[in-house]
Amino acid sequence: MVGKTRGGPWFGDERALVIFERGCRNAYPDFKRSRQIQSEGLSYNGVTPLTGYESRRVRLLFPKGFTPESVRISVDGPVDSPHRYAGNTLCIWYPRDSPERKWVHDDGLVTLLDLVSLHLFKEAYWRETDRWLGDEVPHAEQDPIVKSRDTQELRMRT
Repeated sequence: MVGKTRGGPWFGDERALVIFERGCRNAYPDFKRSRQIQSEGLSYNGVTPLTGYESRRVRLLFPKGFTPESVRISVDGPVDSPHRYAGNTLCIWYPRDSPERKWVHDDGLVTLLDLVSLHLFKEAYWRETDRWLGDEVPHAEQDPIVKSRDTQELRMRT
């Protein structure tokens, strides 16, 4: 039987994953879903090209037990950036913004990877110019996965 297992994570439904991944093979052919859903969650790995800058290897981790919007985005390369959480995961949207201003699961994987690419471009540009392209909000030091909901207000807007 194919489908979501009872009580399992959101990514346990193969049909929903196919819809979530729609268009990714064409837009980001190097990105692959992990073969097995590990105890930590679902991950995607691949290379994101950046116009005018060196490509970056990206890992998206959707932690088990959290909403898809709690995705952890890790990249290789330089880590100096005004928009990183502790542990060097990317901060690419302000969690309390409306769904129109940030990525939500229904936007799909391609839109998330587009936002990651844009963020990485902004970081590279910032490293060259010391100027961030786009809106910003002050940051707290903690990662959103381990922060309480009451203290998640300080994040960046894109």
